[in-house]
Amino acid sequence: MLNLTNDGINEFTIDCDRFLIDALRECNMYTYLWDMGAVRWNGDVGYIAIRVPGATRGYIAVDKAYTITDVVFYDDVCFGQIECYERGIAEYIKGKYIGSTFNPESVLYKTNTNYKALQNKLLERSTGTLET
Repeated sequence: MLNLTNDGINEFTIDCDRFLIDALRECNMYTYLWDMGAVRWNGDVGYIAIRVPGATRGYIAVDKAYTITDVVFYDDVCFGQIECYERGIAEYIKGKYIGSTFNPESVLYKTNTNYKALQNKLLERSTGTLET
């Protein structure tokens, strides 16, 4: 599959997709990191944009060592009139990822093959089985 965008996916985005509302899942929407997860620096803090097609939904904040210091989901475009995620996403994602290291090399181009491989990796880690 040819990828004509810079939609970047990794385990973080697959975890976010577990919280997409049903209407978006039915339309094959997905979470991705803008510009392949490029970090935009403002002093000592770097920001990585979290997107679902149509809007930036929040950001990942990292320090100079690429340690994730915060994850923010914007209320208006995540849970308000332009709803895309279930409310439990922020607590789950922050609990799992704050304090871990963001590895830019873990970001893959969004293709069906890469997406399925990442889903399987997470499934295998959580259940010990692979989906085919």
